[in-house]
Amino acid sequence: MIFWNVKKLADLLRNNELTSNQKLRYILVVFAFLSITPYAYLDSSFNSVYALEMMAILFTTVWGIRLCFEANEEGDGKDFFERFICIGFPIVIRLAVILIPLYFVFYIVVSIISQGYYGVGTEYGYMDVLGTVLIEIMFYLQVRKWIRYMAS
Repeated sequence: MIFWNVKKLADLLRNNELTSNQKLRYILVVFAFLSITPYAYLDSSFNSVYALEMMAILFTTVWGIRLCFEANEEGDGKDFFERFICIGFPIVIRLAVILIPLYFVFYIVVSIISQGYYGVGTEYGYMDVLGTVLIEIMFYLQVRKWIRYMAS
């Protein structure tokens, strides 16, 4: 991997001299970095829950991208990056449209059930981590499904 010499990497890409596996390494590093960057801004609020979430998201991101890449390679092996990014967009929109209302319903139900108990349903906890990871898994499984379809 080229870490500093942008021109050299640009030339390799321009001349189509990088293999799919070499390109995969770049996307894995970029997405892994993006998945843990938000945790850099937590100061004293960083705790074991956030540490678990950071590790779970990092693992899920790498696992999910590799899963999608392998699905593409099992098919025609073409245009993984374009497929991954482009098909990921409407999948994110669909997940948001479906899950945001469900989140609000869940939050209202938890608030009603926990009424009178200070802190219940308001603190970020392990169930929130599980929910975050499950959403990410749903995303990657959907992307994989459609990449398989496109690559067949």
